[in-house]
Parts: sequence; C-alpha cells; structure tokens
Amino acid sequence: MKWNSRLVILISLIMIYVKTESTNTDYDSTVLAGCSSSSSDFNYTKLVDKNIKTYWGANKCTFEGQDNVWYVSFTTSRLVEVAGYKITLAHIISYNPTTVPKSWILKAKEKEDQSWEIIDERTDETIAAVNNGNYTFYVNKPGNYQYFAFVVTSLQGPSSNIILGELWLLSSCPNDDIASNECICGANGNVCNEGQMCYSGDCIFLSACPNDDIAPKIGCICGANGKICKEGQKCYDVVCLYPPPTQVSVIFLIIGLFFALTLILVCFIL
Repeated sequence: MKWNSRLVILISLIMIYVKTESTNTDYDSTVLAGCSSSSSDFNYTKLVDKNIKTYWGANKCTFEGQDNVWYVSFTTSRLVEVAGYKITLAHIISYNPTTVPKSWILKAKEKEDQSWEIIDERTDETIAAVNNGNYTFYVNKPGNYQYFAFVVTSLQGPSSNIILGELWLLSSCPNDDIASNECICGANGNVCNEGQMCYSGDCIFLSACPNDDIAPKIGCICGANGKICKEGQKCYDVVCLYPPPTQVSVIFLIIGLFFALTLILVCFIL
C-alpha cells in the first residue's frame, strides 16, 4: 500500500513538471523601424507594446522601396511559432473610423540576413471601428520566425494617417492540452482563450472528471493541477491512469492462455 502511494505521488510530480515545461508563447518585442508620428506618444513602438491603452499613429512613409505605406518592423526575443495574429483597434478608434487598416501584408523571416517572406496578405478587409475591437487572422505560411514587418497599403477611408492599437502574434494550440495563452485552433483560424482546449477545430472548456468512472472521449480535468485525462483513463486524485483489469478479465485471460498452451502442446505431440 505504501509503495502504491509513493508511486502515485511520483507520477503526480512528473505530470506537474511536464505541464510546467510546456511551450510558452510569451515573448518580448523590439521595434526596428516604422513610419513615425509627430508625437512620441503615438510612435511605432506602441504597436507591439502589449498595451491596449496605447496606439500607433503615423503618416505614410516608404518601406524598402515601397512608397505610400504605413509599416512597423520588429524582432522578437526568440523564435516564435506563428500560426496567426490578432490586431486590436485603438481605444479611441470610433472617433477616427477612416484610419483603420483595410489592406496589408505581414512579412517574416527567421534570421536578420534573410529575405522577407510574405506569410499573410489581406485585401479590402471590412473592419468595424469598435474601440479596442479584436480581429484575428490565420497566416498562409505558418512557421517559426523572429523578424516581422507589418505593412499597411490602404485604410478604410481617405485618411493619410493610420491609427492602430496593437499587433499580437499567435501560436497554434498545444495538442491535447489546455491553452495557457490565446492560440490558433486548426486551419479554420478559431482562437482558443486561456483555459480552453482545441478539439477537432473547436475551442472547448473541459469538465471535471466523473467520480469513479472513465474519462469521456474529449477528455476531462483531473484534480486541481489541471491534468487532462484521456478517453479510457480514470482520475485518481490528481493522476490519470488506465484502470487495472478486473478480476473477471484476469480469469478469462488465464483460461485463454491455458487453452492456447494446451493447443500448442497437442500440436507438438502429434
């Protein structure tokens, strides 16, 4: 009994450690360049500062030979697995609806000395000017990147100034695990929030595991550490294990082995 208790505790610690070491989608951004503003309060660093109370506001400029665009280029503190991205409109955008992006290109590359690759391009997107409104997009070329350029080519109206709150990079959701950050669920581009799990392209919240019963097909939450039991497993305190065979199953297994050995022996004698 003591040995079984120690085994359960050991397995629990292993599961908790594995969950703690799961992929973390947090990253820091450093802006490289961008179209400038007349005020430092709205400069291009605001686009990736992870603060929805600030915003980027700028006039048109030139990006690598491309005139009359609005752009921000930046690098992340590490390689980021990008499956999609989200743009958050400024908190004052309802007063400036013509300054919202309409067409844009998202470029990326793994290393600084590489050429830009277009990982997503949008044309004539209809975006309502809702304060701090969020719009999510699935990239055409998901992958691991560290350098990015967000280039806007047209706005919703005839404004010469762009106003945009924030740009967020989104990774794909972890397999068979609960999301710790917003993530892209499947090719349809659904966004799972923290605490949800991506299941067959949909974002769902898992229920607690049933008492003394096996987990359903979609899984269930086992204990306070958030461990997910898969179909056929049972939740023992905070550990997901496959239940041992019943006594009847063991008896049938022994009988089957006995007949198999008898048949082999008869064939050998004959």
